[in-house]
Amino acid sequence: MAFLEKKSIAEEAFLTAQYGDGAFFRDENVAVVGGGDSAVSEGLYLANVTDNVNVIHRRDQLRAEKVLQDRAFKKSKNGFYLG
Repeated sequence: MAFLEKKSIAEEAFLTAQYGDGAFFRDENVAVVGGGDSAVSEGLYLANVTDNVNVIHRRDQLRAEKVLQDRAFKKSKNGFYLG
């Protein structure tokens, strides 16, 4: 079951979604908020489905396991906004 909620901020729309909703965002630019294992894992999954994935994290480094970070940094579709 998909849970999508459309919101508007400064004339830009964004959606919140549950795990497994990646197909709804095929060929879109998406952002994942967080820097832990769940956020980075979801970003890796979405990189296979979407055009571009940006991971946004409030700290200056990710908190995800090192192996997940290495995989994420190698994906050319992933962008990172830290700190």
